[in-house]
Amino acid sequence: MLIDSFQTFTLTSDRVFRAYLIVSKDPIREQPFWGRYTNLVKLRHRVVHRGYVTTKDEAERSLATARELVEHIKATFPTKEKPLTN
Repeated sequence: MLIDSFQTFTLTSDRVFRAYLIVSKDPIREQPFWGRYTNLVKLRHRVVHRGYVTTKDEAERSLATARELVEHIKATFPTKEKPLTN
């Protein structure tokens, strides 16, 4: 399966970025949040692999950046919401 060939799923990975670009044609690296996103990825790496504890400000900035990324991707790949059924 294609997904099994990725070691990471961050868009800062060239391999993941190329796959994203093929599917989306979205120049996401030109978005205003891109620099903040790359900093978020570096911070996450420090937290997960080195035990760094973020400040409240770092955590809030990271969350805001992650939300920007998600909203951008949602706009790039719009989906038709399905009503919930019982």
